[in-house]
Order: sequence, then C-alpha cells, then structure tokens
Amino acid sequence: MITVTKKYEFSAAHMLEGHSKCGHLHGHNYVVTVEVDLEQEQDSQQMVLDCVLLDSVVQPVLDRLAGKFLISTENIRMKNPYINIAVDRGDGWVLGVSTTSPEHLAEYIATNIGELIFGDVTVTVHDTDNSSATYWVGGNV
Repeated sequence: MITVTKKYEFSAAHMLEGHSKCGHLHGHNYVVTVEVDLEQEQDSQQMVLDCVLLDSVVQPVLDRLAGKFLISTENIRMKNPYINIAVDRGDGWVLGVSTTSPEHLAEYIATNIGELIFGDVTVTVHDTDNSSATYWVGGNV
C-alpha cells in the first residue's frame, strides 16, 4: 500500500448559524490535504498516482468553493439574509451539508473526489494553523 499526499489551498467565506464566535460572516484561508491510499501498481511513468491526475479530480471541486460564500442547509433553514445576495451575484455555493464547519467541508470534498478515485481517500481541512478536521471515504463508492 502506498499513500500519495498533496496539499491545496483556497479562500472562502462562511458562517456557522448560532455559534458564539463563528456565527458572523467571516472567511478562512483553507488548507486541504488529500491522501490517497493505493495498491503498489504503477503507471508507465513508474508512479502509483500521478499528481497531475489527482489535480484534475481535486481542483475542480475546490474551484467551486474558492472565493465563495459557502452555504449550508442550516444557513438556508435560518433564512440567512446573505444567501439570496450571494446566490444572485454568483458568489454563493450551496454545499448540501448541515454546516460549513471543517469536518463537514472535509466530508463534502472527500465524497466528491472519492467517487472519481480508485483507492481510499482521506481529506483534512485546516481552517486555521491550529485546527483541522479529517474525513475518510473508500474510493469509487
């Protein structure tokens, strides 16, 4: 078994409804680490997984989030006034997760890329230098 790891970054805004500190609209410079566990089969370049191929799967998912107001189902339920403005302007992205906390962002990213990658995928989302959340999904689920 080999683990291929690549780090990505993107910036986005969000708010955690009802949270004492994070309940206001604010942003993060997210750091996302993607790990793919694969059997030791190699391609013609003697690589287990070419990072160009990994980028072609991961980057489109992150590009949907980058520079957006990340909208959760809880933001929608609470009728957050920023939602309509962001969506109307093309500045919002509805993720379909209950909250846009790091653990749910990790789940969203892992699920979206795990469907396209053979192997197990682990995604860690850092919203600050000191905090992160990790989600694992089996490849091609």
